[in-house]
Formats: sequence, C-alpha cells, structure tokens
Amino acid sequence: MLCRFIESGEFQEKIHTVPPLAAPLLPHASSIKHIGMFLGYQPKIHLDGEGIGRFVVRLTEGLLLNAPDVMIHVATTEHNFSEVEKLFQAFATLYPNRLFMHHFPSVPWLNQHLPVDVWCVPYVGMDMALQLERPVVLCIHDLVYTHFRELYVRKHPELVQGLDAIVHAMANKAVKVVFNSAYVQNYEGLGYLQLPLHKTQVIRLAAPVEEYRNLGLLAEETFRSKHQLYGEYLVFPSIIRAHKNHDRLLEAFLNYRQSPEGRASKLKLVLTDHYRHRPLEHEIAAVLGQCRDHEALNSIVYLRLPSGDMPSLYKYAAGTIVPTLFEGSCPFPILESLTVDTPVAISRIEVAREVIGDMNAFVTFDPYSVPEMTAAIAQLYRNRHSLVFQEKAALRGTLQRTWSDVAQEYYRLFQSLIHR
Repeated sequence: MLCRFIESGEFQEKIHTVPPLAAPLLPHASSIKHIGMFLGYQPKIHLDGEGIGRFVVRLTEGLLLNAPDVMIHVATTEHNFSEVEKLFQAFATLYPNRLFMHHFPSVPWLNQHLPVDVWCVPYVGMDMALQLERPVVLCIHDLVYTHFRELYVRKHPELVQGLDAIVHAMANKAVKVVFNSAYVQNYEGLGYLQLPLHKTQVIRLAAPVEEYRNLGLLAEETFRSKHQLYGEYLVFPSIIRAHKNHDRLLEAFLNYRQSPEGRASKLKLVLTDHYRHRPLEHEIAAVLGQCRDHEALNSIVYLRLPSGDMPSLYKYAAGTIVPTLFEGSCPFPILESLTVDTPVAISRIEVAREVIGDMNAFVTFDPYSVPEMTAAIAQLYRNRHSLVFQEKAALRGTLQRTWSDVAQEYYRLFQSLIHR
C-alpha cells in the first residue's frame, strides 16, 4: 500500500509543493570583516600556556563562534609559524574558510598582501607593529615593569630598555588602547602613557567556560597516572617571572610542610615551570638550600604539561594558590580554578579587589608576608571542601561572563573602527 501511495500522482504532487530546505545564509563578500591578529615576535617564542597565547586563542575562537561575518588572519614571523600554528590547532579545522595562518617576510609584505581591515596587537613589545598601515587596536594587559622598576632593571635590563624605547610610540600608533581593568587603564594608560581617556577602553576578561567544556577532563586515575601525580596537592600554574613571587611561595610552603599539620598532610606543591634559567633562580635556590627536610623538598613537583591537561590539573588539586605581586586583570588561575570547582587562596592585590565583591569570602594574604602565606596554605587545605561555594558566590558576576561576551565587545570595537 505504501509503495502504491509513493508512486501515485497525489504523492508526487505533494512532494513537489514542499519548499526545499534553505541553505544557511553566508554574509555577502562586501560585509566580511577581516580582523588581523598580529603576532610579530622577533625572538623565538613559546606561547602555549602563556597568558598572551591563551588570550589570543580565546578571543579568536570567541569571534569565530559569535560573528559569522568575521575572518581572522593570524600573522607571525616565519621562525615562529609552527609554534603559532600549534596554538590554534584545537579548533582551526572547524573554520577552514575563516581562520587563516600567515608567516610574513616583512611588514610591508603584510600591508600589501593581506586584506586586513583592522589589526589586533596583543602585546605592546612587538615593535614591528609600528609599520602596519591599517588601524591598530593595542591590548595592554599591563606594564608590570613600571610597577617594579628596580626589580625589572636588575633582572631584565634589556627588556626594560627595549620597552621604554617603544611603548609610547606603540600607544600613539594605536587608534584604540584596550586594558583589562580600570586599575591598569588609570595607572598605565592615563598615568604613565598620558593617553586621552577617549582613546582607551576597558574590556574585562572572562572565565574559560567554553574552552574547558570543549577540552573536557581526563579521568582522575588517567591524569594522575599520566603525570605520576599521586596524593593531594596545591597548584600554582604560572611561568616563573620576577613578580610572580615563587620564592616566597616556596618558603611558605616548606614552612607549612615542616609543621606537624603539614607533615601529616603529605601535601605536595605543583609548579608548572622550573626555576632553572629563570629570573628568580638564585632566590629560589637559596630558599631550597636552607631547607634540610628532604621529605618537604621532595613534595615540590615541577610539572610542565600541555594546555589541554590544565583543566584536569586544576580539577584534581586540593586548591590553587596565587601569590603574585601584581596582575593587570583578575588573575587567570582564579577564574580557571573556580571554573572546575577548586578553591583558591589569593594575594591581596589591587586588581583582585576591583572584581571581587567580597574579599572576605576568600583566603587572602599579603604577598610580601611569608608567615601570612604559610597560614593561608594551612587554611586553604583545611577548608578545601567548603571554600569553593562561598568563593564562587563572591565572584558570581565575573564567573558568569564568558569569552563570547569578551569577543562581542571586541567585535563592536573593531566594527566601529572599520566603519568610521
């Protein structure tokens, strides 16, 4: 009966009256916005796990996901091309006609060959951006060396000299300078760089909710076996830099670990960088050299791991500790850790107060005080099962903000510059 109906004239008449499924509408070529991500680093770089690397990847993915009329052109130097390509590999195949990777022999070549409407320059130290001809949006996460000038002159004299020579020129070159916090906008932008207010804008960052959802978690046993990381641990995921305060953190942790409570806990401290050939090498070596407790020393784990394993590193930690002396925005580890429901202990720095409504909900400490940090480690570990609820409640507004929200704010900014 069914076969006879399909062959009947009635069925043929009905099927021809059904409208075809509409193909998804693509933006007209004239409405496409070509956004350039300029990664013109002259030295060889490693961006996976770095703050600027994570920023560029999250912003790019947010733009591609939320703005169908955007094409992204990532431009880097030839010797950094494989590193930058690797940075985007997790989602590059999802946007084969909208995400393009380029390596360039010179900036004039870029100006001539890439159809970019506006450039996003995510680091103020890339002086080759001064040669770009299309409008530039400069992202200044911070100028940390201006806050700790003596320290940075001592540890990184060439870096300070190089930045001093170009930061004002870079800021003047940009049509808009974006900061991640009002604190940095005021101190670096309006103060140090003497920018007019109308040339600056604050676009706050967000928790990596979408990214961590896409990456997923390794099973706990799989993760621990893969990295030989057994037992309970605290984590501070950061490259070792002069202002990150690893030396005081290690001293505080060793003090805790040698206390009766600390010895009983068997707690480990996981760092995602090694101190050798880093700015604080001598200070850290001195701290470690003063400790005669081999069990305490062996509880410090130096673990470099791929960025795809970071959600699992946070998830299975007893807590995250963030001892930094300064950040240009709400420190990434706070948002990343709370995204997977792991509590944090944080240093009392100005930018944290800007975004956290109730600092009393957190375990906090003076980052210059080793005794306070030791007490904070103990408090974090003791209350590891209950702290996360009050911390997430105190940071609810910030945790609800996504990288789609961030990308949409940047999109509106880019759009305003293209059409003006």
